[in-house]
Amino acid sequence: MDRINCKKKPLSWSEWKNRDYGGKEKHLAHTQKIIKQRIEQETTSIVRPYIHKPITLNNLKWQSSAVSIKDNLLRIEP
Repeated sequence: MDRINCKKKPLSWSEWKNRDYGGKEKHLAHTQKIIKQRIEQETTSIVRPYIHKPITLNNLKWQSSAVSIKDNLLRIEP
């Protein structure tokens, strides 16, 4: 008789969190989905489309001057 009349003890937060009603699986699936979306966003933002420029003397001069400026900056000793 005592068992029928006694009330259930309310669950603590840790017990409630650890109890599995399929919620953990849903939560993991949701977090995996979010992680996949973030990875896709980051990889698509990194990759930029290649724009083909015709090879002309001006482009070659600009590229060679940019390389020489970069080399000179790297050669500067502290």
